[in-house]
Amino acid sequence: MPSLIKLIPLFLAMAVSLAHLTEARAENPSDEDSEALKVHLELRTTNLDPEMVVELTEWLETKLEERASELGLLVERTPAADVLVFLQISRKPDAPLYLVHSLAYAGKELLVRGEAQNCLRCAPEELVDRGLALLPEVPPALQAHRQQQAALLAPAEPVQDLVAEPPTPAKALGPAGYSGISLAAAGTGLVIGGAVLLARGDTLDEGAPTFVDYRPTGWGLLGGGLAAMVIGNVLLGVDMGPLRARRAKRARIAVTGVGFGTSSFYIQGRF
Repeated sequence: MPSLIKLIPLFLAMAVSLAHLTEARAENPSDEDSEALKVHLELRTTNLDPEMVVELTEWLETKLEERASELGLLVERTPAADVLVFLQISRKPDAPLYLVHSLAYAGKELLVRGEAQNCLRCAPEELVDRGLALLPEVPPALQAHRQQQAALLAPAEPVQDLVAEPPTPAKALGPAGYSGISLAAAGTGLVIGGAVLLARGDTLDEGAPTFVDYRPTGWGLLGGGLAAMVIGNVLLGVDMGPLRARRAKRARIAVTGVGFGTSSFYIQGRF
């Protein structure tokens, strides 16, 4: 008896240590438990006998624990789970034909729609197996759903602008204008030459005792020069008028930038 009394403090210390370990595990669960997906299942029945419903519930608890353990899932007893599975089992009133249908939700988002199955004269165990056939599809569907939600909540990437150089302003003169100036300058030279020849009139040729009349050549140069001046001025006027407006319009229509966004592409222009 005295030896047992001496062991009482040891037992008390072990009990206190065990209590502390249990509390610490409850407050800080392992990474495996915290990262495992939690699944809650609700059974809904139609036109089934009470005895059948009891058997389905018992098989469902057993099978759900087995399947969840195989897939690395945790069974949650309350709807506060990552995935909520609805299992609907109904029977035709006038025949032993059962319909099994299951759906898996993440919040209000449908993750997996199980294939509707007809089962004739099936036992409760088989009905449960058919209803839980969608469980292997739940983890990848939930992962894809979470990635999609994360992408929607992620901040938009900054738009990268590829700004083009500003458009070159319209030229003051085009080819017609420069041609007009050249013709006008040449015409001016011809007019001056013609005027000089007209001023000479009849002149005695020193090499021969005859007079040379420069007036016809002067009139020709004068006429050609005036015609060239007129054509040149017309070309210059056309270039400074309608053609310049057309060049300015083409200069206003220009691409000023190209940009890329998260899921968009745009082109900026000046019109």
